[in-house]
Amino acid sequence: MRTTIFRIGNLAGLSILLIAAACSGPEEPSAPTEAEIHADEKQRLAWHPYRCDDGGTVFVEFADDGLRINVGPAPGKKKAVSLTAPAAGLQYVGEQSTATLKGSRLILAGSEVGGSRSCERANTF
Repeated sequence: MRTTIFRIGNLAGLSILLIAAACSGPEEPSAPTEAEIHADEKQRLAWHPYRCDDGGTVFVEFADDGLRINVGPAPGKKKAVSLTAPAAGLQYVGEQSTATLKGSRLILAGSEVGGSRSCERANTF
Protein backbone atom coordinates (compact mmCIF):
# COMPACT_ATOMS: atom_id res chain seq x y z
CA MET A 1 0.00 0.00 0.00
CA ARG A 2 2.81 2.42 0.86
CA THR A 3 4.51 1.68 -2.48
CA THR A 4 1.31 2.55 -4.34
CA ILE A 5 0.92 5.87 -2.49
CA PHE A 6 4.62 6.68 -3.10
CA ARG A 7 4.23 6.03 -6.85
CA ILE A 8 1.07 8.11 -7.05
CA GLY A 9 2.84 10.95 -5.21
CA ASN A 10 5.76 10.79 -7.63
CA LEU A 11 3.43 10.82 -10.63
CA ALA A 12 1.51 13.78 -9.23
CA GLY A 13 4.75 15.70 -8.61
CA LEU A 14 6.03 14.93 -12.08
CA SER A 15 2.71 16.01 -13.61
CA ILE A 16 2.83 19.36 -11.81
CA LEU A 17 6.40 19.91 -13.00
CA LEU A 18 5.47 19.18 -16.62
CA ILE A 19 2.43 21.47 -16.47
CA ALA A 20 4.50 24.30 -14.98
CA ALA A 21 7.14 23.90 -17.68
CA ALA A 22 4.50 23.95 -20.41
CA CYS A 23 2.93 27.15 -19.04
CA SER A 24 6.07 29.26 -19.29
CA GLY A 25 6.11 30.99 -22.66
CA PRO A 26 9.02 30.73 -25.06
CA GLU A 27 11.55 33.54 -25.12
CA GLU A 28 11.16 35.93 -28.00
CA PRO A 29 14.20 35.84 -30.28
CA SER A 30 16.14 39.04 -30.78
CA ALA A 31 16.34 40.61 -34.23
CA PRO A 32 19.27 39.21 -36.22
CA THR A 33 22.21 41.43 -37.13
CA GLU A 34 23.32 41.97 -40.72
CA ALA A 35 26.22 39.54 -40.24
CA GLU A 36 23.92 36.86 -38.79
CA ILE A 37 21.45 37.26 -41.64
CA HIS A 38 24.17 36.41 -44.12
CA ALA A 39 26.24 33.99 -42.01
CA ASP A 40 24.59 30.87 -43.44
CA GLU A 41 24.99 31.87 -47.08
CA LYS A 42 28.04 30.53 -48.86
CA GLN A 43 27.59 32.19 -52.22
CA ARG A 44 28.41 35.78 -53.10
CA LEU A 45 25.55 38.05 -52.29
CA ALA A 46 24.18 41.24 -53.72
CA TRP A 47 25.74 44.55 -52.79
CA HIS A 48 23.85 46.36 -50.02
CA PRO A 49 23.80 50.18 -50.05
CA TYR A 50 24.61 52.13 -46.87
CA ARG A 51 24.14 55.90 -46.57
CA CYS A 52 26.80 57.54 -44.44
CA ASP A 53 26.69 60.52 -42.10
CA ASP A 54 29.11 62.40 -44.37
CA GLY A 55 26.56 62.28 -47.22
CA GLY A 56 28.33 59.51 -49.12
CA THR A 57 27.18 56.01 -49.98
CA VAL A 58 29.12 52.77 -49.63
CA PHE A 59 28.16 49.33 -50.83
CA VAL A 60 28.78 46.18 -48.81
CA GLU A 61 28.89 42.60 -50.04
CA PHE A 62 28.75 39.78 -47.48
CA ALA A 63 30.71 36.61 -48.33
CA ASP A 64 32.37 33.51 -46.86
CA ASP A 65 29.61 32.60 -44.40
CA GLY A 66 29.41 36.21 -43.17
CA LEU A 67 33.08 36.26 -42.16
CA ARG A 68 34.16 38.59 -44.97
CA ILE A 69 32.71 41.82 -46.30
CA ASN A 70 33.75 43.81 -49.34
CA VAL A 71 33.23 47.55 -48.95
CA GLY A 72 33.33 49.80 -51.99
CA PRO A 73 32.04 53.03 -53.53
CA ALA A 74 29.98 51.13 -56.11
CA PRO A 75 29.00 47.48 -56.67
CA GLY A 76 31.71 45.34 -58.24
CA LYS A 77 34.34 48.09 -58.59
CA LYS A 78 38.00 47.14 -58.19
CA LYS A 79 38.42 49.67 -55.37
CA ALA A 80 36.41 47.47 -52.98
CA VAL A 81 38.23 46.69 -49.73
CA SER A 82 37.98 43.20 -48.26
CA LEU A 83 37.67 42.97 -44.47
CA THR A 84 37.44 39.75 -42.46
CA ALA A 85 36.17 38.75 -39.01
CA PRO A 86 37.36 35.76 -36.97
CA ALA A 87 33.75 34.84 -36.07
CA ALA A 88 30.21 36.05 -36.79
CA GLY A 89 29.28 39.17 -34.87
CA LEU A 90 32.86 40.39 -34.38
CA GLN A 91 34.61 43.39 -35.92
CA TYR A 92 35.83 43.11 -39.52
CA VAL A 93 39.51 44.01 -40.00
CA GLY A 94 41.62 44.84 -43.04
CA GLU A 95 45.20 46.00 -43.45
CA GLN A 96 44.43 49.63 -42.55
CA SER A 97 40.68 49.66 -41.81
CA THR A 98 37.94 48.21 -39.64
CA ALA A 99 34.17 47.83 -39.93
CA THR A 100 31.67 47.08 -37.18
CA LEU A 101 28.05 46.10 -37.78
CA LYS A 102 25.47 46.96 -35.12
CA GLY A 103 22.04 46.03 -36.42
CA SER A 104 21.55 48.07 -39.60
CA ARG A 105 24.39 50.49 -38.70
CA LEU A 106 27.87 50.13 -40.21
CA ILE A 107 30.74 51.90 -38.47
CA LEU A 108 33.82 52.34 -40.66
CA ALA A 109 37.30 53.49 -39.66
CA GLY A 110 40.58 53.71 -41.55
CA SER A 111 42.11 55.02 -44.73
CA GLU A 112 41.01 52.13 -46.96
CA VAL A 113 37.31 52.84 -46.31
CA GLY A 114 37.41 56.64 -46.58
CA GLY A 115 38.08 57.53 -42.95
CA SER A 116 35.89 57.27 -39.89
CA ARG A 117 32.17 57.43 -40.53
CA SER A 118 28.88 55.90 -39.54
CA CYS A 119 26.48 54.52 -42.15
CA GLU A 120 22.91 53.24 -42.08
CA ARG A 121 21.59 50.49 -44.37
CA ALA A 122 19.49 52.07 -47.13
CA ASN A 123 16.32 50.16 -47.96
CA THR A 124 15.78 51.64 -51.40
CA PHE A 125 17.52 53.88 -53.85
